[in-house]
Parts: sequence; C-alpha cells; structure tokens
Amino acid sequence: VLITSMMTSCDLLGMFSAQSTDESTSTTTFKGTTTTTETAKPDPDPNPDPADEGFILIYSAEQLLDVIAQLNSGEIDNDAQIKLKADIDMDGLEFTPIYEFRGLFDGNEHIISNLSLPLDGATISLTDGNWVGYTVTAIGFIGSAYNAKITNLTLNNVTAEFDTNKEIFVGAL
Repeated sequence: VLITSMMTSCDLLGMFSAQSTDESTSTTTFKGTTTTTETAKPDPDPNPDPADEGFILIYSAEQLLDVIAQLNSGEIDNDAQIKLKADIDMDGLEFTPIYEFRGLFDGNEHIISNLSLPLDGATISLTDGNWVGYTVTAIGFIGSAYNAKITNLTLNNVTAEFDTNKEIFVGAL
C-alpha cells in the first residue's frame, strides 16, 4: 500500500481496517470494499503417523468431550476407532461418560486424569444367577462396552461421589 504524505492517520483508518473473526478467517476492509480470506487452521500433528489412519484423533479435553457427545447422540457410530494423541487433564470440566461403546479406544500410552464421574451413565438390563432381570445404571468413563477393545489407556485420579437410592454399578472404566 502506497500512502502519500497528504493523508492523515484518520484518513488511513477510514480507508483500511482489519478484523479477525477466528483463527481461520480474516476480514479486511479497504475503501469500503470488504474481503474475507480463509486460511487453514494449523494441523495439531504436522507429521501424521500412518498408523493413525481411520482413527478419530483426540489432542485435548475439549475434543474428548466433543467426541463423547457425538458418540452419545449417534453422530459418530459407537463402533468408532478412537486414539488419544496427548495426555488429557479433565480437572474442573463437567464430564459425561460414553454411554455405550463397541469400537476401539486406543489410549496410545496416554493418561486421562482428574476425571469426576457424574451420576449419569448407561442404562443396562441384566439377569442375575437366578434369572431375575433388573435394570441398573453403569457409571464410568465408558458405561457399557460390548465387544469393545480399550487398550493402552491409563485413568488417573478418578472420583465418583454420589448420594442416591438408584441401583448403580460404578467403575473407573
């Protein structure tokens, strides 16, 4: 941009302004004409591992919570392949467990820590040794895992504190 010495700073501000709406979009206005430029968000892993192909990759607590919400709503099939790519600290975050999981959850030698389990989980029907059926709530990181594979995952500092008359099963995983 070539600016002549006759322009004042007010003239310059009136002609040219920039505004950023998020990390991937910037809006620039020049003499009343607005241009929006899209840029790619940085890849959290610029050197992807071919072994990650087909996996939903999780790098943060926010991503973990988002994937769980999508699993529980059915947006992601419960037979998905999920892999942690970093240690996850859940301290201070409101957690909702995975209600039902039938896929592969590879912790990839990472740790999920400071997880506080809510009185919320998978509702499962069971039959005891006397063939009496009953329904319980299964509470844990994953409430119900059927034909699932959970591997290389460490859960550290998991708490579950309830005062309830509800029939529940509670476990970290």
